[in-house]
Amino acid sequence: CLAVSAAFLFLVDQRVIDVPGGRFNLLYRISLAVVIVFGALFVDHGIERFVISRLESPVSRYNLTRILRLVMSLGAIGVLGSVVFGNLYTGLVSLGVVSIIVGLAVQTPMTSFIGWLYILVRAPYRVGDRIQIGESTGDVIEVSYFDTTLWEFGGKYLSSDHPSGRLIKFPNSNVLNKAVYNYSW
Repeated sequence: CLAVSAAFLFLVDQRVIDVPGGRFNLLYRISLAVVIVFGALFVDHGIERFVISRLESPVSRYNLTRILRLVMSLGAIGVLGSVVFGNLYTGLVSLGVVSIIVGLAVQTPMTSFIGWLYILVRAPYRVGDRIQIGESTGDVIEVSYFDTTLWEFGGKYLSSDHPSGRLIKFPNSNVLNKAVYNYSW
């Protein structure tokens, strides 16, 4: 798909293939978007393989990978929007308007996303830490964009600090309004 798109772009630019509308043709813009998105994925893979994978801290590798994927996803959405609407400025404006409308419609996920940013910046806990937040106590096994997953230990069915086997998911927005007790520090 990438090779065909790149070849098509090259042939149109060299005027070997004459398409009505030239660079304003929808097929040309779609091919350009495919080349840009695949190029971004290639850069993403290179950064993950040659930069992020060489970091010693698994927490830093995990967080940087999540941030890189978020940035690349937003960039791909922007490129696809610019293809649909004809130019990059219109695509970015439409992406901004849509994100404001969606943000107002779903405030809880936005608050959880802001909580994720807070977790990255302030680091009240990291993957592998043993924490208590509210009534939940456990080992952090994943911190995603919207929620955190704990592997519960102790609990009302066990008298020791052994894992109960239950997974607890809570929204990252809890970090903004509840005390976090980190037992790993």
